[in-house]
Formats: sequence, C-alpha cells, structure tokens
Amino acid sequence: MDITNTTANRFDLGIQLFLEGQPISFEEVLFWKEDEKVLHVDSYSEWEPQNTTPEIAKEKITRSKTILAELSEKSSEFAKVAKGLPHEYYFCYDYGKGSVALAKEVNSQFTWLEIGK
Repeated sequence: MDITNTTANRFDLGIQLFLEGQPISFEEVLFWKEDEKVLHVDSYSEWEPQNTTPEIAKEKITRSKTILAELSEKSSEFAKVAKGLPHEYYFCYDYGKGSVALAKEVNSQFTWLEIGK
C-alpha cells in the first residue's frame, strides 16, 4: 500500500497494515518486516540492470535512509518498529512480475550484487 500524499485515514491504515506484517510504500521506498527480525528498506532503479552502477545504488540507499527518517517522524508507531529492528537496505530492479536485488547494505557494509551468478 502506498501511503505517500494520502489522507490521514489511509496513512493510518497503511501503518496498521505494516504493523500487521504487510509491506508499505512511502516516497517510492518499500518497507517490510521479515519475521519480526529485520526491517527491509527497498529502493528501485529506473534503469535496466546493465545500465545501473554501484554509485547509483549508493545514492538510492542513502535516499532510502532519509525517507526512513521522514516516515519515522510522521508515525511514532512506525518509528518504534524501525528503532527495534536492524535495517537491511536493498537497491532493486523491478522487471514487472518481480524484482531482483542489485545491491545491498547490511551492517553498514555495501555490496554490489552480480546479476546472473
């Protein structure tokens, strides 16, 4: 559920769904909890994988951190969950029927992932 620029009721519903385990999107960043163990923060490329670079991935992951902070300011319920879980940041390519991770940052370690390996 996308909760960007929505009504207060829809925003609150999105946060409630997130708390129940559903993914939410805010400012083109997807947030979801994996088994109450980790908060996934996923951003997406506007380019085909072969036209994407580690520098673009790092920029998008940095932006995701900013969006995470912004959403945490808007919702104390979201902030409580975000503060209580470790974060994993992924930069992905959405090919329509699914997506593939192109890069990740876990424990402040950036990794560029090789596609097709």
